[in-house]
Amino acid sequence: GPWAWAPTLVVAALAQGIFASAPSATAAFAALPEAPGLVGCRLGGFGFGAAVLLYMLWKWGSWPMVSWTMLGWTCTTMRYLAGGLGYTGLQRALTFPSLFANSVTVLVWYLGIVPGILVITPKGKRRKAFNNMIMSWFLFLVHGMNFPFSFADWYVQPVRLDLFDLWAGFAYGLLYITFYLAVLDPIGVHLYFIL
Repeated sequence: GPWAWAPTLVVAALAQGIFASAPSATAAFAALPEAPGLVGCRLGGFGFGAAVLLYMLWKWGSWPMVSWTMLGWTCTTMRYLAGGLGYTGLQRALTFPSLFANSVTVLVWYLGIVPGILVITPKGKRRKAFNNMIMSWFLFLVHGMNFPFSFADWYVQPVRLDLFDLWAGFAYGLLYITFYLAVLDPIGVHLYFIL
């Protein structure tokens, strides 16, 4: 439906904060150092992430790419590729958006969406809903293993997160919520009952 005044004000305030803090955040930016010993692992991570995306495209088409979950998975996959190819600036820019998107996915999925769906599912059908949502290997992979997948690349070459990372994460979130509310919501694509 149409935007209410409260979310509009929150998004507008967040956008102003992001634009106002851009000079300070970008001044704090530093690319990751080269890590030639991790190239194979990172290209392997990219291959794994890309294989999951290709499977999703084959099985369900491209529509899941509008979800926060699959964009987070794609962000992580691209971070692995950037690290594998030596684009350390891009790899650093994707560090916190990858961690942020995937941690939000795990928290919202297991603490909000799954319990919410189970509550609204009739009692006789809850086990089937649970099995379809929790026991599905694909849904578990993209909603449960996505955070360890994103965390692993940061863990093998940790960098202290700073103002730039926080700024990049907020910018990533703002871009998605703007896309969701300005594009998906008006055309009736309601992926999240919590929004």
